[in-house]
Amino acid sequence: MSEEPKTILICDDNVDILEVVSLIVRRAGYTVISANGYQEVLPLLESAKPALLISDIRMPDRDGFWIAEHMQMNGVRIPIIFMTAYDSNLYRTYAPFVGSVGFVTKPIDAHELVMQINKALDGDTKPIQTTQESCGGDPS
Repeated sequence: MSEEPKTILICDDNVDILEVVSLIVRRAGYTVISANGYQEVLPLLESAKPALLISDIRMPDRDGFWIAEHMQMNGVRIPIIFMTAYDSNLYRTYAPFVGSVGFVTKPIDAHELVMQINKALDGDTKPIQTTQESCGGDPS
């Protein structure tokens, strides 16, 4: 009897990014549920019981950090990988405080994302330190 693939919840306000990241994650062998912003992601955190959340940081209304803080306040303890097109030292410093174990910049490097997913789901929950150079530099 084979083990069911783990479910990963992906949250972004950009539908094109959701599709690309979903494809990468599915090809890596995981089940994917996608959410277009915080209003969709909150109920899915409860009903879908994902093993991991991949969330954009900058979104309208509520950002990825708000989602992570909401999860902490409500006892939802799953690893988070943040993704952003606006890389900054501030984001990289704050992310581990709200449960992030990974951080990728857009455009998404599929290999880097899958590596971080696998590490997070294998129980390596130490914050993953990546340099701006390894992620393509600061796009600002």
